[in-house]
Amino acid sequence: MHTTQFHNELKTKHILVLILVLIFVFIFNNMHAACTAMPAEPACSGTLAANNASLNSGNTYYYNGGTLSGINLNGGTLILCSGTTTLSATLNSGIIYIKTGAVLNTAITTIPSNCSVYNFGQLNFTAGLALNNATAFMNALGAKIAITGNFTGNGCTFTNYGGVTATGTLGDWQNSGGICQGNDARIAVTSISWSSLDNWVSTPTGSSCISYTSSATSGNSHPFSANAGTNVCQKTGASSESGTGSWGTATLTQSCTGCDAILPIELLYFKVTCDYTQMNAEWSTASEINNSYFEVEASRDGQIFVVLNKTEGAGNSSATIEYAAELLKNSANYFSYFRLKQVDYNGAYSYSKIIQANNCALNKHIQVLNNSFLLEKENNELTLGVLYNNLGQTIKTYNFSVLSNGWHSFDVSDLPEGIYFLTLNNQSSITINKRQ
Repeated sequence: MHTTQFHNELKTKHILVLILVLIFVFIFNNMHAACTAMPAEPACSGTLAANNASLNSGNTYYYNGGTLSGINLNGGTLILCSGTTTLSATLNSGIIYIKTGAVLNTAITTIPSNCSVYNFGQLNFTAGLALNNATAFMNALGAKIAITGNFTGNGCTFTNYGGVTATGTLGDWQNSGGICQGNDARIAVTSISWSSLDNWVSTPTGSSCISYTSSATSGNSHPFSANAGTNVCQKTGASSESGTGSWGTATLTQSCTGCDAILPIELLYFKVTCDYTQMNAEWSTASEINNSYFEVEASRDGQIFVVLNKTEGAGNSSATIEYAAELLKNSANYFSYFRLKQVDYNGAYSYSKIIQANNCALNKHIQVLNNSFLLEKENNELTLGVLYNNLGQTIKTYNFSVLSNGWHSFDVSDLPEGIYFLTLNNQSSITINKRQ
């Protein structure tokens, strides 16, 4: 009896150990299933930053270009909204955003712990860059980082969806972390060096590229990457990898002209314009390889997307190509968020960053009730409203221009039961189903 109980308990322990091992293996194999997603690009808000200011915790500051010096980032958030900013700062803790279209030039050489940098625009480091336990350092699709000097890291992960250039050496990444490349991400450097970490460059989905023009040196038997989607472009004239390490399962292309010769597309821009009744998408590529087609997707909340358009790609091209597509008529007021999906012939795909388009969601300012409708006046966007019946006859006219900002209620309880149409600024139309 005791022997049987002992064996049963031993068997149970073995099963538990096996389960724990399987869980560990599953987590290990899937911990890099995808690079961390970029946060939403913030709106410009807060307090205008000034020279010699301390940007303290809990506060948000913005700047629109010029020289910003003597800054002490002490827990606050700095948003560089537009123009070109030359920044000198002491980084203790906090967050810096560089918005689309903005340029940041800085001699900062280290991003320390408790600091995060999110680049959606152009970020130029003039004296090299070391990531030293930084909380986050991320580069969005279409964004650019240029580093004069070396680019190294210690105890943190650089997430790259865009383009990076460095005039010096990439590496050696220390202790933990590494570089996580999104699909179509590119890094161009003079040299590469690594001797501390296994597989410190990853491309969880799709294909990315790192090119070098001079040398690649490895040590301590460490492989470079465990992903075949990590492409290494050994440019013409560059020496082969030397040392005790290896490229791992990365895909090496020798004597290549650059990443454009390897990756599916280089997206120059993507934008959506609206005139309340019609949405139009435009985008451009600098190069395409095995590019099957594009899909323009739209969302009302930025979370759930639907496909509005499918456009065939050029397959293979080294020339700039402009694309344009009409998306929807009479429904432009419904969507606020848009993204572009690119699909290869083999089914691999990637997304552009999510963008917002003006005047594509005018009707978000309207809430229709049974006996009334609510309208939000904001920044003089709405000026005129006309209510029609289903015969096209004018029932009521509203002068919204005299209203103050905020929500206003309009009573329609005196109308007979039926379907009515409220037009806004003589363009967008909203249906009101009036019941008794």
